[in-house]
Amino acid sequence: MGVKLSELAAGERTVTVPFGGQTISVTYRLADRTPANSAVLWTEPVSETVVRMVTAWDLTDDKGKALPITEKTTTKVPIPILRAIVTAILGDAGLGEAASSSDAG
Repeated sequence: MGVKLSELAAGERTVTVPFGGQTISVTYRLADRTPANSAVLWTEPVSETVVRMVTAWDLTDDKGKALPITEKTTTKVPIPILRAIVTAILGDAGLGEAASSSDAG
């Protein structure tokens, strides 16, 4: 009996993203790390990439309220932070600089 790709790809992974002396925890969809989706990384805005891939993060506003992962939010996050998130995800997928990771599902 074979292994179903849909079951393997249905999971999520969590990476830690070092930035500014702190660490951001980011969970992303494993199914979004395909060769077809990788091509989009070089053409879409980084804010859209984060919204498409990320399912959870621990970023908060100044009052400690969790920031939603939406286009409205990500367009207000500084690009270096968004790039660090995408770089960590790519590193976890073996496509860039390695990032610390663990299975989330």
